[in-house]
Amino acid sequence: MADKKVIMQFKKSASAEDKARIVDSLKAKGAQIHNDDNINSRIMPFISLTLPVDHYEGLKAECVDGSHSVVENLEEDQEMRIQA
Repeated sequence: MADKKVIMQFKKSASAEDKARIVDSLKAKGAQIHNDDNINSRIMPFISLTLPVDHYEGLKAECVDGSHSVVENLEEDQEMRIQA
């Protein structure tokens, strides 16, 4: 099964321990973290990672309905273009 490059944004209210727990859980499921420099940002805490598709779909569904306690949003990491 293919993997997806994604950006995971955490809720601002999430503690450092909660975020670390989620990251460790994802690594155990096969995720690879690419950048976690902003994991504890007060403005927009996020990481970029590669995640197996089946885990992406389930986590995305929890973000959409607001039921995930730590993750605010999950989106594909892709090139952005601005048209003039």
